[in-house]
Amino acid sequence: MPKRHLKKAAAKMLASNANSRFTPEEQRVMAEPHSPECFLVCCIDSRFQPAKALGYGPGIALEYRQIACAVPPEASAGPDLMARMAFRRLNNIDSIVLVTHSDCGGAQAALKVPQPDFNGDDDLHAVAAVVHRTGLNIPVLGADFMQAEEGSLRKAGDRLARAVGVKAFNNLMGYKGREGFATIADEVKSGALDVKLLHYDLEKQSFEIYSAVQGKWEPKPEGERILKKIAKSSQACAHETRRAAVKAGK
Repeated sequence: MPKRHLKKAAAKMLASNANSRFTPEEQRVMAEPHSPECFLVCCIDSRFQPAKALGYGPGIALEYRQIACAVPPEASAGPDLMARMAFRRLNNIDSIVLVTHSDCGGAQAALKVPQPDFNGDDDLHAVAAVVHRTGLNIPVLGADFMQAEEGSLRKAGDRLARAVGVKAFNNLMGYKGREGFATIADEVKSGALDVKLLHYDLEKQSFEIYSAVQGKWEPKPEGERILKKIAKSSQACAHETRRAAVKAGK
C-alpha cells in the first residue's frame, strides 16, 4: 500500500478512536457553555474514579482532589482551595459532595506520623501534614483507632478517613458563602445549598453516607441520586464504547 494511503488510513483510525470516546450527548454538553451542578471534593487516590463511581458525565462536577479529602479551616486554606471555592460561588453551584474512601494512604500516613514536621522536607511528613491541618487531634484518635483495630494500619486508617471526612465537612461550613450568605453553613440552613459526605469502599464498590443530624454513617440507599444528573451519559458512553469495540473486532 502506498505511503499516502497508509497515512490516510492512520488519520481515519485516529479520528474514529477520538470520536468513539464520547457519546453524541457528551459531545453536545462539552460544546455548551460551562454550567456545573456540583462541587466535588475527593481524595487524589488514582483508584477512585468519581465519574464512574457516582455515574456522571461531562459538565456536571467541578472536582477538587486533595489528599484524604482533607479540608482545613478557612483561615488556614491555601490559595488553590480558596480559588476553587470562589469558582464554586461564581458558578452559583448549589450542591457540594465530599468523598473519602477505604485504604486511604493519606490517613495511613497521618497515623504513621502523629506529630509531623510542617516545615520539613520529609515526604511522609508532608503527606501526613495535610491531614493534620484539618485540626483533628490525630495523636489521640490514632492511638484509639490502632488499639481498637488491634494494630491494623489499614483498618485504623479506614476509621481515620471517615473522621477526616467529618472534620472536613464541619470545616467547610465555615467557608464564605455565596452572595447573600455569610457562610456555607448559612446557605445550608436556608436550604439554598445541599452538602453530602460519602465514604467509598474500593473493594466492595459501595458507599456509606454520613448523617450530620444523627452523627453516624449509614449505607447509601440503593438508587439514591447524589448528583443531579446521573448515569445517562456515562451509561450511553459505556454502551457506545462496547459497540465500537465489537465493530472494530470484526
